[in-house]
Amino acid sequence: MGAFMTRKRKSYSGEDITKLRAHSKARTPAAQVAKLLNRTVGSLQQKSRRLDIKLGHRPYDMLPKIIEHTCPGCNGTGFPKVKQPAQPGRKLYPVQCKTCAGKGKVADASN
Repeated sequence: MGAFMTRKRKSYSGEDITKLRAHSKARTPAAQVAKLLNRTVGSLQQKSRRLDIKLGHRPYDMLPKIIEHTCPGCNGTGFPKVKQPAQPGRKLYPVQCKTCAGKGKVADASN
């Protein structure tokens, strides 16, 4: 039978770690860094976790924070108050609040 190939692990040099930190600061995608450093994405993830470095482009860090407050039209319930009829056994089912579309929260107008 044929011989199996064994992979030899390539240790990280100081230059590799410096490049990894630079790409982390620049928010370069992990797949692109892997090609530049000639390593797998999994290897980079493990090393960055050990060094406590964020890896990848991280798009959610750049989203603005949305400030919401309770809807004044429905008082946070999602349905405006409706006066129920005096007839026993009959109930009116309210429609969704038009101000907040039934969510109960409204985004702040300043954003």
